[in-house]
Order: sequence, then structure tokens, then C-alpha cells
Amino acid sequence: MADKKKARRFSFSVLMQSRKFLLIVSLLLALAVWWSVMSSSMEAVPREITIDFAVDLTDTVAANQYKLQLVEDAETEVKVTVQGPWSVVSQLSQNDLRVHAKVDTVVKSGKQKVVLEVLRNSSVTDYDILSWSPVEIEINCDYVAKQVFTLETDISALTLADAENSVFGTPSCSDGATQLTQLTLTGPQTTVYKVKRLVAVVEEANTLSETESFSNSPIKAYDDKGAEVDISGCSFDKIKTHAVTVGVPVLKKQTFPVQLALKNHPAKYTAEDFSLSVSEVTVVGPAAALGGESVQQAFTLTVDFNKLKQNEDEYWELTDKLLLPEAVAVEGDADLREIEVTATLNDPDYKPKKSED
Repeated sequence: MADKKKARRFSFSVLMQSRKFLLIVSLLLALAVWWSVMSSSMEAVPREITIDFAVDLTDTVAANQYKLQLVEDAETEVKVTVQGPWSVVSQLSQNDLRVHAKVDTVVKSGKQKVVLEVLRNSSVTDYDILSWSPVEIEINCDYVAKQVFTLETDISALTLADAENSVFGTPSCSDGATQLTQLTLTGPQTTVYKVKRLVAVVEEANTLSETESFSNSPIKAYDDKGAEVDISGCSFDKIKTHAVTVGVPVLKKQTFPVQLALKNHPAKYTAEDFSLSVSEVTVVGPAAALGGESVQQAFTLTVDFNKLKQNEDEYWELTDKLLLPEAVAVEGDADLREIEVTATLNDPDYKPKKSED
């Protein structure tokens, strides 16, 4: 035990003779003394604090009464010089100060300067605010305008895995739950009035074999010359972001021959005795719909011989319409729901049977 105490005394004695150790101890003591003096001193000392600030016209007279909106962000760093006891100003942060823009002078559109002021923002008051820079900031305002647009889609980045037997259907846009066909664009009128089209763009290049959805597809605005318009300072009425989900249907393509069903016909005539103005129709739709019985029946034309009429060439014919089911559409014309077909009997000697009185 005595040997251990002796070793400790020896180690401490050696340590005290170390110049490096004594230098470190002296420095720490000096710092402690300096901090003690500064903390207890009431002498005013200056300090600079930087505050990030952005002008906001929300709920101001400029916005509510004059319908003005910032065309672009008005942001700046405000450097504030404060002065007070070191114990006070050393503890201040930008949260203890508040920058205020005097926007009550904003009553018209265009570029203009507004004055900035710096105020206390906490219960700490034992200091003075000496100055700040800048003392004013330039903003650019415009009147708020609104326009309603049909929301278009751009899926040019997508390709079909089987382009011969499938096609893209009409894309749809949604915010995840609600289908969107129109959007109201609200923002500075110089921006809004430039816009002629709103387009939801699928930017992800992909090859599709079945229907898919693409979330976060950005909405882009274009002017009358096709140039993109920056609408980052605008908003939409139905969505909070500038992006939507685009659903892209992949539809199967199939060609159906027009079939004839004869009625009240002489026994010698069959469907082969007729020529058709439309012999086949190519339609698109979901695979399940194309294989359904209703689609098969839709391309059958009933030819009632009692309703045949003679044309200018003295041939007998009947004109009727094929009605498409809602699930399918004519390739290249999704709005065409009725297909007119004329069936002509290829027998110039046909004489219709006279009805008995």
C-alpha cells in the first residue's frame, strides 16, 4: 500500500514539472477568469445575428383588399447588430428577434421596395437593437387571376410491349382518390394569362404490357407557342401539389367481321349473296370485354327482306347501324358508337314478294 502511495506522489510531482501540463492548466484558468469577468460585467458589447427572412403577403391588406400576390420569392438574410451585457447577448439567437416587412404600403402591382424593421421576439429585453441590414427589400407583386383548363396528358415517354395487338387507352388523372378532368389555375395574372395548356407529363420511360399508374407526374404549363411557363408561384383549386397520378390503360385490339343474319328471305339466298359497305371493324378494349358475347353480337347485322329498298342502280339493299357496347371503342375514334353498314343483294333479278292485301 505504501509503495502505491509513493508511486502516486511521484507521478503527480513529475506531472507538475511538465511545462505542457502547466500551460494547459494556465490556459483553462485564464478562460475561466475571463468568462467569470464577462458574465458578471455590465459593460455593453456588440454582437451580430443573422436572420433568414422572406416577405409574405398572406392575410395582408395587399392580398385581401387589393388581390395582390408575390410574383417571385422575396427572401434575404438580415444581419442584425445588438448590444448589451455579454451574459445576455451571447445567449441570443435569431428566434429572439423578428423581422417585419411594412407591406401596408403595397397597393399596386409591379416591383417596389418595402421597409424592414427588427423587433424583439422573446421575453429577453436587457439589450439594444442597434442596426440591421438591409433596411428594405424589393418585391414584385401582381394581381391574382384565375383560369380553368382541361387537364391534358403526355405519355410520349411510354411504349407498348405488343404494339401490333394493343393500344394505349385514354389516360386519366387523379389525386389518388378523385378523378381530375379540369383544374383552376390561380396566381399572378402575368403568369396565368400566358398559360394556354395544362399537361400532366409521365416522365418515366417505360414499356407497358398492361394498365399502369404513374404517381407524382408533374403538371406542366405551356403558352400558345408551346414554350413551358413557370407556374411555381401558382396554385390549383383541387390539389395541393403540382403533380397528379396518371392512369394509362393498355387495351387489346381486335378486328371483327360484320356478320349477316337473314330474315324473311327466300331459301335460295344466304349471307354470301350480299356485299357490305363495311366488312370488318377493328375495336379496342379490355381483353375480357372483347371476348364477351355482347361484343360478338354487336357486329351482327339483321337483314329483313321485307325492308329491302331499291337503290339508284336498281339493286336491293338495307342500311342499318351497328351499336357498340360501352366497354369497347372503334380504333382511332373513341367517340364513334354507331357504325352505319349497307348490305346490298348481288342479284339484279331479285323481285320482292308482293304482300297480300
